[in-house]
Amino acid sequence: MDGHEVNALFRLALDHFKNIFCSHLGQSLPLLHGLNGCFINGNGSYGDGRMTNDLLADGINISTRAQIHHGIRPSLSVDVECNMTADMFTNMRAAFTVQRALANQRAIEGDRTPPRLLTARETIELATIVGAEDAHLGSKIGTLTPGKDADIILLATDRINVFPLNNVPGTVVTMMDTSNVDSVFIAGRIMKWRGELVGVDLARIRRLIDQARDGLLSRAKAARNLFDSCCAPG
Repeated sequence: MDGHEVNALFRLALDHFKNIFCSHLGQSLPLLHGLNGCFINGNGSYGDGRMTNDLLADGINISTRAQIHHGIRPSLSVDVECNMTADMFTNMRAAFTVQRALANQRAIEGDRTPPRLLTARETIELATIVGAEDAHLGSKIGTLTPGKDADIILLATDRINVFPLNNVPGTVVTMMDTSNVDSVFIAGRIMKWRGELVGVDLARIRRLIDQARDGLLSRAKAARNLFDSCCAPG
């Protein structure tokens, strides 16, 4: 069986799975990366692995099309944390930029009814409220509401990368990064305070991670190369 036959068989199996999933499971389970057919009738929810999608074969097509064309509000997810940042600031900025770039490009090319531009406030909702709803945790987290868990992030606005502060949603999405996370509460418990993690042994964590990496490379008989490209074809 050559490569073309393998690819055709894979596509056939994927279409079969998609039909089953969209017909019977799509309304209750979120879709990471997305299956196009599930959105036509408004079924299911959608997790947009923004940074990973843009680097892989599915690219910006599937995930952003779900947002633009079908009125889907995708939650923002993180994938492949071993070689792609897991912070939500980067993922919010990527989703915000890609959606607006595609919509603006359609207008430039003469589309008289281009998609509405995603706003900064909506982008924050994708990273918070919509994420909680897609995980079926909207009754517990996602908003600062009496009766919900006290999950709170305090963001510093006195840092050089964001002042002067002119607009809060715009600043969070287009200018902030992890250095602006001052304090974090999870279910009311202090996990980070004034820039320092609480109760976390970072030295031990790094040691265990380094050992795991070295063990994996050893078992794979792969050489460690710090300066080669991590994203080159092949």
